[in-house]
Amino acid sequence: MTSEKIQIVNESKAMLLERCLLIALGTLLLCLGISGVSLWIDEGYSVQLAVQTSLTAWANTLSSMRGSEPQMPGYLLYLWAWARIFGMSEWALRLANVPWALLFTASLAWGAECVLNIRRAWLIVCLSPFLWFYMNEARPYAMVMGISMITTVAVVAYAADPKRFPHAPWWGMVSLLLLWSIHMLTIVLAPSLLLFIYAMRTVSIKQFIKEWFLPVVVTAPCFVCLAAYYLCTLLGGRGGQIEKPGLPNLAFAIYEFLGLEGLGPPRNVLREAPGLHTFFPYLPTLAFGVVAFGVVLLAILLRKRDSTERRVVLGLFVSFAAGLLFMFALSYAAHFRVLGRHMATFFPLFALLLLTGLLTGKSLRRRNLVFCALLLLGAAWSISDFRQRLLPSYEKDDYRDAAALARSALVRGEPVLWLAYTETARYYGLQITEVLSPEDVGPPDATAAISGACSRTWFEQSLQEHRPVLVVISDKPDLFDRDGNCRRTLDSLSMEHVASFPAFDAWQVTGVKSGSGKF
Repeated sequence: MTSEKIQIVNESKAMLLERCLLIALGTLLLCLGISGVSLWIDEGYSVQLAVQTSLTAWANTLSSMRGSEPQMPGYLLYLWAWARIFGMSEWALRLANVPWALLFTASLAWGAECVLNIRRAWLIVCLSPFLWFYMNEARPYAMVMGISMITTVAVVAYAADPKRFPHAPWWGMVSLLLLWSIHMLTIVLAPSLLLFIYAMRTVSIKQFIKEWFLPVVVTAPCFVCLAAYYLCTLLGGRGGQIEKPGLPNLAFAIYEFLGLEGLGPPRNVLREAPGLHTFFPYLPTLAFGVVAFGVVLLAILLRKRDSTERRVVLGLFVSFAAGLLFMFALSYAAHFRVLGRHMATFFPLFALLLLTGLLTGKSLRRRNLVFCALLLLGAAWSISDFRQRLLPSYEKDDYRDAAALARSALVRGEPVLWLAYTETARYYGLQITEVLSPEDVGPPDATAAISGACSRTWFEQSLQEHRPVLVVISDKPDLFDRDGNCRRTLDSLSMEHVASFPAFDAWQVTGVKSGSGKF
């Protein structure tokens, strides 16, 4: 082998090693978002299925659930299998996201280098607070973004150069099928990517049909089976909370999507006091984030006027914007509240749009502007990441401490009323008896907490026995007390505040009011 060939081989090995190290670094950055904090309400639904001892029990439990869980079968099956191997701790359940973080960074690295000619700048995406937030959830969104990145990169590669990437249609269809099996809403990515291919105008309709026909035909039976399954879940009344969305929902989803949430008020604060006034104390950090994105936007708008580059940026922007608008229109028509997590499948489009818009070019002025934009964006995202990761005020529902307080009361012989989701509390060892109406509430005892209904007579009996009642209540009464009966019962009692946890308050009933008041 000549010295020239040896040099080429050595350079190839060095580049391969660099790629692997960058992918490992990107995955490590995402893994920094994982913690062992308490599971919260949504993760409790995942746990309810992960704890099942057999696949038959898992399927029966899934079919009996009334929420949106039956519409994310692929992820829940994966989590059940993962828990059989790695256990049921908070860390173990969230570390199930690591393989998908690795898949996300590997796909992003390949697409950035091979399609966009970006070797290292793609690492900025791994600082996204949106990614970090969902890396720390035992929910399907990290998995969605990992597989969605494959689908998006495959389509972008095909649209950029069909001859160079002849297998992209197969990668696109197979990954889209897998993506749809994870979560029903991810199918909305398909029309957005078709719009991108049309906007690029690199292939004729005849060529497109020829190259995509076989992958579509081969995967079509599986798509039909999934469509039939999802249709059955919809006809069976499964789905999220019925709530007519508005423009504030879309605004908050974009705010969350851009990674500004760690720079503004925590979710629990916004839930208690929704409104612009809640943002005022956070204006300095929010202003820094807005300035960072302002410089990014300036860098994109002042980019070199290359027609091909402009077409890619415009195509990605149109595809991304159309996807968000379509999702909002769908949520409005179906009366469900759209949040950032529902748009997780579009995050790869946003990431590629960001990277394509920040290509440097040959101009020194352009390079300096892009460097400044990346520096500011990286700083803003890092601050947002670590505020969400480290500050107690940004913690989600603290079921662990709330359940521990309730268990302590039961040990002392005090009855407990639990007004929150029950499965997450059971995960933390709290025994709970669920009742359907106040008439079903039996005599006060301290063997298990009561959940599901309130009885004033039950409280009076307990007080007559000189046993105060501990009431643990979530800040989501719309989910656990929709008719307001428990609130009205509690309103007639004298109570002392015992403790507060993120999204929880604990009260001790000390007597019965002669009149009525506010709880």
